[in-house]
Amino acid sequence: MRWLPDVIDSILNVIPKEHFKLIEKLKAIKSSSEFAAPEMQNHWWKECGVILEEEIGKPIEKWKRDIAIIFSGGINEN
Repeated sequence: MRWLPDVIDSILNVIPKEHFKLIEKLKAIKSSSEFAAPEMQNHWWKECGVILEEEIGKPIEKWKRDIAIIFSGGINEN
């Protein structure tokens, strides 16, 4: 099973620095999910998905495609 804080760390590595709102939202989810009970992990995955959908929409730019690949568990071919 993939661990959301690790996935968020990978996503944070590809987000351009000027997208600080997205970065802060993901850091907040990471912080909340790190110590959440196992039965709450699904909730945090959904929250992360909602934020990413709102912020990146249709992933046309490379960094947005990379995020979609990381979040979905695909292989990122840089």
